[in-house]
Amino acid sequence: MKFLSILPASFLASVALAQGESAPVQSAPIGQSQSAPGWVNLALIGGMILFMWLFIIRPQAKRQKEHRSFVDSLKAGQEVVTQGGVVGKIISVSDAFITLDAGNGNMRILKSSVVSELGKSEAK
Repeated sequence: MKFLSILPASFLASVALAQGESAPVQSAPIGQSQSAPGWVNLALIGGMILFMWLFIIRPQAKRQKEHRSFVDSLKAGQEVVTQGGVVGKIISVSDAFITLDAGNGNMRILKSSVVSELGKSEAK
C-alpha cells in the first residue's frame, strides 16, 4: 500500500472515519502556521517577473527596435521581401507607404510590412 503515502492526510483521515476507525489528529503547534513565510512568496513572484522580463519582454522590444530602424532606413532602389512573401524593388518611399515594383506591376504597401532586404535576410 505504498500508493497511500501520496494521498493527503486529511483524505486518509476522512476515509478512516467513514470506515468507522479512529483517525489520528494532526495539527500544527499553537501559534505556528503550516504555510510558507511571506518573503518566500514575494521571492517567487519576483523571480517570475524577472524571468518574464529577461526571456520574453526584453528580446521582443529589441526585435521591434531593430525592425523600426530598418523600416526607417528604406530607400528607393533596394530589393525587399514583404510579410506576404512578395519580392520587389522599391520605387518610391513616403511616410507610411512604399511603392514596390514586383515584376508584373507596381504595388503600394505599408512600410511596416517589409520584413527584410533581399540577400540580407537573417534566419531567426
